[in-house]
Amino acid sequence: MPGFAATLSEEERWDLVNYLHALSRGFDARLLGSMIVPENPAVASPVFAYSAQDGSGGNLKDFRLQKNVLLVLFSWPQSQQRLNQLKAAYDEIRALNTEILAVPIRSLDEQELLKITDTAPFPVVTEGWSEIKNSYWLYRRVRTVPDLMGKGMFLGHMEFITDRFGYLRARWVAQFEGYGW
Repeated sequence: MPGFAATLSEEERWDLVNYLHALSRGFDARLLGSMIVPENPAVASPVFAYSAQDGSGGNLKDFRLQKNVLLVLFSWPQSQQRLNQLKAAYDEIRALNTEILAVPIRSLDEQELLKITDTAPFPVVTEGWSEIKNSYWLYRRVRTVPDLMGKGMFLGHMEFITDRFGYLRARWVAQFEGYGW
C-alpha cells in the first residue's frame, strides 16, 4: 500500500490489511454454528498475541499442529455459570487435545480477576484482550439474527473452536443458542 506510506506506518498498514481480511472472513463466519462440520475448514482464525494471569502467553499460532483452542469471550459476572461449567469439564477438554483461553470482553479490576482466576484452571487473558475481542467481534454474525453488526448489539458471551490447523470450526453465541456447548 505505497499510497499510505506517508500517513501510516508499516505496522498500521498491516493492521488495516488484517482488518479488511477479518471483516470479509467475519461475513463468511455467519455460516458457523455450534456443531463442527467434518472436513469443512472454511474460515481462518484471526491470529493474536496474548499474556495471561498464569504467566502463559504467546500467539495463537503457537498451538498450530499441536492443540485445538476453545476461545471463550466472556463478560463478568454474567458468564460465571459457564466458566464454572468449563472448569468442571477442563480435564476432559484437555484430554481432547484442546486448550481453553478465556478472554474478558471488558477490562477487569484486580478483585474481579482474582475471583475468576482463583478457581479457573485455564489461562485468563490479561494483556491483548481488547484486540482479541475486537477481532473476534467481527465474527459474531449468525444466520438466525442477520444484523448482529447493528449499532447497540452487544453479545455477552461467545465461544469459538479453532482446530490445530488454525481454522475456526464452530462458534457458539449464548444469547441465541442457549447455554451449554
